[in-house]
Amino acid sequence: QERETGPLLEHIASQAARLLLCERASIFLWDKPRKELVGRPALGMPNNELRMPDTAGIVGQTLSTGEPRIVQDVRDDPNFTGKIDKASGFQTRNLLCVAMRDQEKQIIGVLEVLNKAADYTPDDVATMEALATQIVAALHNVRELEALVRSNQELDGQARLAARIVGASTPIVALRGTIERVARTDLPVLILGESGTGKDVVARALHYSSARQHHPYIPINCAAIAESLIESELFGH
Repeated sequence: QERETGPLLEHIASQAARLLLCERASIFLWDKPRKELVGRPALGMPNNELRMPDTAGIVGQTLSTGEPRIVQDVRDDPNFTGKIDKASGFQTRNLLCVAMRDQEKQIIGVLEVLNKAADYTPDDVATMEALATQIVAALHNVRELEALVRSNQELDGQARLAARIVGASTPIVALRGTIERVARTDLPVLILGESGTGKDVVARALHYSSARQHHPYIPINCAAIAESLIESELFGH
C-alpha cells in the first residue's frame, strides 16, 4: 500500500523488529557510485537517515561477503566500533544482518535487526532472508511507481507550458477571461481564427483550465484525414 520509498522502508523496518522481537531494525541500501550505505530508519539521526562507507562495520562486512552475520554480544566483536551508537544515542547489545539481493542475485543492501532479548537462531536468519526477498520486490515496485509519477509530472508540466497565453494587451486579457469562463462549463467550443493565430494554444489552455485537466488532451488533425473518413474517425462507424 505504500507509494513512496521512505515510508515503505520505515514501515518494513518496524514490522521486521516486531516479527523478530527486537528493539529496532534498519534497511541499508547500497549507493554504489558513492560507495555508501544509506540506512533508514535511523532514529536519532538527521532526517532519520544514516550514511556510512560501504566497508564500515558489520553491515559493511555483510555487504561484501553476502553472508549473514550474527553477533550475540557486540562487546565481543572487534568490528563493532560504537560510533553510530554515540551519534544516535542508541545502545546496541546484539545484532543480525542479512544481505538483500535483486532478481539477478546482485547484492543491493543489508537488512539489520538490533537488540533481541534472547539469542539469535538459524530460524531468525531464515526469516530475515525471506523478509529481504519481499523487501526487494516491494522496493522495486515503489521505485517504478515513483519513476512513472516523476515522468508524468514532467510531461504534464511541458504540456501546461505549451498552453500558456502570454501578453498584457486588451485583446489577450479578454481572451484569457473568455477561456476561464468557458473552461468552467461542459459546453462544446468552436475556436475560429486564421492559420497561425494560436487556435491549438487556446484549445490547450481551455483543457488545462477545466475540470478535465488531469485527463488526456487528444488533438486530431482533420486536415490529415480523408474527407470520406472524418465522420468515422471522430464519431465511429
